[in-house]
Amino acid sequence: MNRAAKLFARATEIAPDDYQAPALAAQPLEESGQPERALEWGRRAAETAPPEDVTTHYNLGCFYARVGDRDKALERLERCVSLAGGFREWIAHDRDWDSLRGDPRFEELLTRLP
Repeated sequence: MNRAAKLFARATEIAPDDYQAPALAAQPLEESGQPERALEWGRRAAETAPPEDVTTHYNLGCFYARVGDRDKALERLERCVSLAGGFREWIAHDRDWDSLRGDPRFEELLTRLP
């Protein structure tokens, strides 16, 4: 397990109800060769994150895009767009979304942002 994943794992031990640590840990876990554990942490964060927490849903969307789960990634991005709007430039240049570029659903979401 890489250092980031270890730190987030420790954070969830200290505060087991924290939904942000699992959301942030999912990607380093996947990158360190633990895809099943990464997906479990992503699922846990998705189930416990408040619906209005744009940051957590954005991070989960990025994670799902990176692991190839287009539907879950777009679902999280849709939530972010509906809640926050105005961060088109960020999404347009965030490399985590590269796997979705050209997908009509992704492109439609971008057109809804100022």
